[in-house]
Amino acid sequence: MQKAGSSASGSERPLSSGRKPRKLKWSERQELTTIEARILAAEKEVALTESQLADPEFYSKYGQNTQTLQAQLRTVRENVSQLYSRWEELERIRAES
Repeated sequence: MQKAGSSASGSERPLSSGRKPRKLKWSERQELTTIEARILAAEKEVALTESQLADPEFYSKYGQNTQTLQAQLRTVRENVSQLYSRWEELERIRAES
């Protein structure tokens, strides 16, 4: 007996609501081709910021900038997280179409 939403071949598909799956828009396809590079650049920025904060000399030379750099680190980490989420979303749309 088949579960609702399963085909005979075993691939999972949601019950049809009469609508075709949405395809990627042109701008989304362009975004998908560049998102990996954007993620790598953002991760590089995280690593650089972390290395600056890990450097003991940073605090003696630039201690007044610590809060600014920590805020920047939070921002770039959030950017990386958002980029990964967006990549997953774009890949899901592409896989469903």
